[in-house]
Amino acid sequence: MNDLARQKGIWITTMHVKTPGGSKNHAYAEQAYRALSRLSGDQANYQAVNASSHKEAARQFGIVTKILTSSMVDMVKNTASGKIMTRPKDEAVPATEEAQARQLAERLGYAMQLDYLGRKNENRAPSVVDSWIADMDLKRLAQGRQVPSVEVAVLLTKNQLSDLSTQLKNIIDNAERTKKTDSRDFFQGILSASARMARDPNMPTQGKSLAELGVLAEFLDGLPYKSDIMLLREEDWYRMSIGEQTAFINRLKSRLARYEEYDRDRENWESFGQSNAGDWVYRVPLSMLP
Repeated sequence: MNDLARQKGIWITTMHVKTPGGSKNHAYAEQAYRALSRLSGDQANYQAVNASSHKEAARQFGIVTKILTSSMVDMVKNTASGKIMTRPKDEAVPATEEAQARQLAERLGYAMQLDYLGRKNENRAPSVVDSWIADMDLKRLAQGRQVPSVEVAVLLTKNQLSDLSTQLKNIIDNAERTKKTDSRDFFQGILSASARMARDPNMPTQGKSLAELGVLAEFLDGLPYKSDIMLLREEDWYRMSIGEQTAFINRLKSRLARYEEYDRDRENWESFGQSNAGDWVYRVPLSMLP
């Protein structure tokens, strides 16, 4: 959802009301809400509202909401009048929720105005840049905080995206089949459809991960990230509970749904002079790869 919203120019802010009754779910919910409202690096438009009771939660929710909405209205007024907002200072997270909301609103309003003015004035970065860049924010790195300064994306051709989708469907089909039947040929089912297995049908699978067996290697080899799916070993799959296997399958299905959206997004496919549509490329964020 985060990737789809960002592609459509939609900014998501999540407000997480935390009361004692839901304490067991707070950590999981915060992780999900931060992912939903993620910007770049480890930043997210996430605001927690801690309260000891439902009445206190409603009161605090109203205060924080007013701060955020008032700041958004001011941003729209400033932009309409041609006033450029001041870049917020890079400060530590404030102690109070009201101050946190003000900091979030300032950062979000400034970013939204920059994004709007960039699109209005048709300011675009050059399509190709030959340069070096630090992948981490050096100022924050000096403070002991690892905050990425760029978001990495991969250019995939239509043919590659189609092949990637086909292989993901194969993994999903075999995962669902073995989850329902409790059979123990999950890896064999995946490998039977892979090109490498066709070349080496006697290849042993015991103790090896999907990456070591060459599944999806042509898409993921050499990329600067670690894939939980590619690190999966046969014994790991059978050690999972039904719930964990279901979550694994759902993660893959969400990726597959986004690939279908990419394929339909005609405006953002780049031909780079190629007449064959299969050679056109699309910018796929690294976070959307399996």
